[in-house]
Amino acid sequence: MSTRCRIGLEKADKTIKSIYCHFDGYPEGVGKTLKEHYNNPADIEKLLELGDISSLGTFYDEALAKEAWEKQYDKEWHESEKGRKASEMTIPYKDRGEDCPARTDESQEEYISKAGKCWEDYTYLYKEDYNGIYSWHVMETPYFKELE
Repeated sequence: MSTRCRIGLEKADKTIKSIYCHFDGYPEGVGKTLKEHYNNPADIEKLLELGDISSLGTFYDEALAKEAWEKQYDKEWHESEKGRKASEMTIPYKDRGEDCPARTDESQEEYISKAGKCWEDYTYLYKEDYNGIYSWHVMETPYFKELE
């Protein structure tokens, strides 16, 4: 079973660039990884440049991601050192040949209106608050709340 989510970054012009993530989208999974490892717009932008992802990890290695797709049903490989390392990595669909670029919405309202249209259970947004401080927010209802 998958817990799908969308990960977005609000840009200076208020557009939102986002990607889909297929696995572990709940706050204790993707939410925790975002909060602990993706805390500046430059790192988030690098993540979004990968396009839609199967899973979110703490790093990305193109060669290892391609190998993970090739070996996805190889239990012995997944139990190896490489397989264990791959389990901590972001794995984009582009590394299995799919073209799934990031989506851009014109406003937060548009981003929210599309929430759940790809069966996402959670929608994340890294945005600036009224004090000029950026933080992650998660939508489980039609409203964002600060990610704890």
